[in-house]
Amino acid sequence: WQLAGPTGAGGTDGSDTPAPHVLEGLAVVRDTPDGPELTVTLSRPRRLLTDTDVERIGGTWVRLLAGLAAHTDDPDAGGHTPSDFHLLDLEQDEVDQFQAIAAKLEGGLSR
Repeated sequence: WQLAGPTGAGGTDGSDTPAPHVLEGLAVVRDTPDGPELTVTLSRPRRLLTDTDVERIGGTWVRLLAGLAAHTDDPDAGGHTPSDFHLLDLEQDEVDQFQAIAAKLEGGLSR
């Protein structure tokens, strides 16, 4: 294996080649002493997006992820879905009914 060089594997610089994607992201999660760390690298054809465009898109994505993470920290956020019970054929309303029943029982069952 070796680098393709400045002309790329196809022998051209790609300026006339259609871009497969306007923006491409590569994400890696690394285990660190402080916990998992997500690193994302965004790349794009320079003729389609500017550095400012990519920084804006990346910044928006980071803010959206931060909002999602904050939402999941809320103990009242979310709940079970049918996919949590893959051995059963349940609809969401049935899962909600079971959760309502379980909430009433959390004070304990008489033995």
